[in-house]
Amino acid sequence: MPESVILYSKKGAALRQNRKLLMRDRKHEDNQGRGTSMQLLLILGIAVAIAAVAFALQNNMTVTVTLGLWSFDSSLAMVLLLAMAVGAAIALLVSWPGMIKRLWSSSQLRRKVNKLEADKAELEQRVTRLREELARVSPEPLPEEPPPHLDLKSLFLGNDGEKPKE
Repeated sequence: MPESVILYSKKGAALRQNRKLLMRDRKHEDNQGRGTSMQLLLILGIAVAIAAVAFALQNNMTVTVTLGLWSFDSSLAMVLLLAMAVGAAIALLVSWPGMIKRLWSSSQLRRKVNKLEADKAELEQRVTRLREELARVSPEPLPEEPPPHLDLKSLFLGNDGEKPKE
């Protein structure tokens, strides 16, 4: 088997092994990162809840909210928390198209990667079959061809293609 084919197969095996290790490490890091971020979000949520309760206890006076012909009375804290909730809902609705676009794009890329990996596996199988066929058809290595011509110096010195010793 030619040396370049052997090197290619060894390099390919090493690359596949490195890729498997990298994918495993990424999954491990993703799982750790999700756990840490979930804990941080939980702590942040508890802190916001405590701040909201303290805010509601300190701002318990009644206010009247009028919007056109519609008006209602409620505590100041409730009105401000309701305004924050409406703002969060609007922010979510505004950011939704971008999130959907990113999800669609990532699914398209994931499909392309899967197709390319399948093509790569198919080509690797084809290379293996061709190597086996080459080994079966030509079991012994081909002899090296002699140099096509001798230079003038070799003809005069009679070295038959060898370099003169200095």
